[in-house]
Amino acid sequence: MCFLIPQCYLLTGRQGVWRLIGTRYEPQNVIQTVHSGRVNRSYWASCSGDGPLAICEIARKMRGPDYRVILNDVLYPAAIQRYPQRELIYVIEDNSGVHRSRIVREWYANHPRLVRLPHSSRSPELNFLENMWSKMTARHIPGGIQNLEGLREKVIASWNELFEKSLKREDTTFIINILVKIISI
Repeated sequence: MCFLIPQCYLLTGRQGVWRLIGTRYEPQNVIQTVHSGRVNRSYWASCSGDGPLAICEIARKMRGPDYRVILNDVLYPAAIQRYPQRELIYVIEDNSGVHRSRIVREWYANHPRLVRLPHSSRSPELNFLENMWSKMTARHIPGGIQNLEGLREKVIASWNELFEKSLKREDTTFIINILVKIISI
């Protein structure tokens, strides 16, 4: 059994606000715009129990057709290359709107080797990649990056370095515990 865990990430930048309907402009629901000069980009990444699989830059606002392109052009080729003999490759995704969109469900229906596991909504502790990404941004990507190319190089190098260290230690047990939780859903 093999698991791939794709996820989207934003290194720095604006955070979202959850609010009740009709309260958009109330002061507690408005984020102030700050132009700090920071360099930021969004990245989509996937990994398996064997280490990092693929990472690529994405648009900040992703929609179903955008995600289908990533599935088709990035995830699927990388998964098949890594596991050419596997009959089924299991995929863990969170329940974001993009992952549940009709176009993405149709894509998975047309690619039966990739099997999505059920994932309860709003439970990031079940997604191994969420935890790895938070470690990466906290420990491996300090400030001082001046341009987009520098950021891209640092993200990819940090991603690979983090997996080299983490998958050899306690995080392997963590992955097993997460998979047991997901399978029992």
